[in-house]
This record gives sequence, structure tokens and C-alpha cells, in this order.
Amino acid sequence: MDIQILDIAELLLFVFMICTCIRIYRQKKQKGKISLKTLIMFLINLIFYAMVTGTNYHRTHPGESKFQAGITYNNVRIFIYSIVFCLGLAIMKKMKKLASKWIITWAILCTVFLIVMSFCEIENAYVSFSTADQAEKYYGIEKNKIDEIYGEDSIEVLYLEDRQMNSKIIYKEEGGWKCTSHSEIKCLYNRADFKKDNTIVVRECTITGELYISVICGKKDNKDFQISDTQNTIFTKKEFVNKNGEQISYNGYLGKEKPKNYVIYLDGEEISIDWNESDIMIV
Repeated sequence: MDIQILDIAELLLFVFMICTCIRIYRQKKQKGKISLKTLIMFLINLIFYAMVTGTNYHRTHPGESKFQAGITYNNVRIFIYSIVFCLGLAIMKKMKKLASKWIITWAILCTVFLIVMSFCEIENAYVSFSTADQAEKYYGIEKNKIDEIYGEDSIEVLYLEDRQMNSKIIYKEEGGWKCTSHSEIKCLYNRADFKKDNTIVVRECTITGELYISVICGKKDNKDFQISDTQNTIFTKKEFVNKNGEQISYNGYLGKEKPKNYVIYLDGEEISIDWNESDIMIV
């Protein structure tokens, strides 16, 4: 049996958490209240248990877990959440308002704060990375990476999250590399052909003005699709599995301007791109 250090750590943290729960139960039953020290101990133990369990799962199930150890986007937010929550408990203790209703209310407010922070990529205001790889690692996208497409001033990283292909664009500034927020990636064109099981997506990095294209096709009988366009784009072929099954994606860089009279040739089919139409569905 291959027993890793993480397995032992996970077991010890679980036992310690059970002991803390018993201590909380006894304090509540005997004294009618729970000490601040015990609550903080339980919270810290719970956070470490979740981190170790997530890391362990990621080790045994590569590509399935979104959790990553170290200083990452999600872990920084969990740390800030813990600090804010503990400070709130300390203030309530000082004001002698450490009642269950106040603790629950504060926990709900902190959870809302954590959810809001998950959509606010405030790091871009004060953090730059010396390499693109460091930015990918911080945002937790290098583990499930499908492809990297290089532009002039940016790199588009395609990765799997919740069994769906997502995009992050990392761009270069004078201070180093930064990662785009959700609002800084604009979908210029999206065409889904359900009859032929293919999708064409063109994305723009609004910071650098660069355009990237992905053509995703359902994999059938190991068929290799023939693809080209009027821009002589160099497409890279990548295979991956999402919630719809096995897929093949052809990804490329289009430049900094929308190509005029742009046409894609996919397996003999001529597809003209109208930039005035953003969402097309063929059923």
C-alpha cells in the first residue's frame, strides 16, 4: 500500500477536527456557550483539512480537482476570508456579543464577501508576474491546460474547468505579465452547428486588441478535420474530453484587427464570418 504523507496529514486533521467538534459540544452543554479560542481552532483546522483533502484528491485524480496548493487565486481568497472572519469574532468577543445568531450572521456576510471577491480580480491593480507560467500557476489554469496560443503581446490559455473549455488571456506590460478579468475578454463571434457538431468562437483581449479563434469539432472515428482560412492562420490541433465527449479543437491567432471578408474552410465547407452577428445556432 502506497501511503503518502498527505494521507497521514489528512487522517490526523480529520481526527483533530472530530476532537474539536466534541469539545464544542461539551462547552455548549456545560457552559452554554463556545469559547472564541475553540471556534478559531475549529475554523483553522477546517481550512487546513479542506486544503489537504483537495491536494490529495488532485494527486489521485489528475485533471479533476480545481484545488491547488500554494499561493493561488482561490487560496488567497480563502486566507483573506479566514482573517476577516476571525477578526469579526474577536470584535464580537470584545463587545460581548458572541451569540450564535451574531456568529451565523457574520459567517453569511463573510461568505457573500468571498463570493464577490471571487469575481473581482483585484490582483491586476498591484501584482505582476515575471513569467507567463507564474501567472498561469497563480490562477490555477496550468494543470488542466488544453492549449496555448501565442500572440504579439499576449498568450491565450485554453483549459478545462467543470468539464468545459474556458479561456484566459495573459498579457505583457512593462511591469510583467497580468491575467485578464472576465470583462476583458470579449466574444466577437460564436457559431454552433449542432447538425455537424462543430463550434467556431472568436475572442478578443480588450487590453491588447488581439483576436484568437477556436474551432471545436466532435471527434468521430479518429477523423482528422481539414481546416484553413483566408488569413493563412496556423491552427494547432488539440484533443480533449468535455461534458459532450471527445473533442478536437483547432486554435489560432488572428492578429489585432477583424479580418475583412473572412472565410473559414472546414472539411470542404465554406463558412463566411459576419462580424455583425455574434451568436449563431444551426439545428
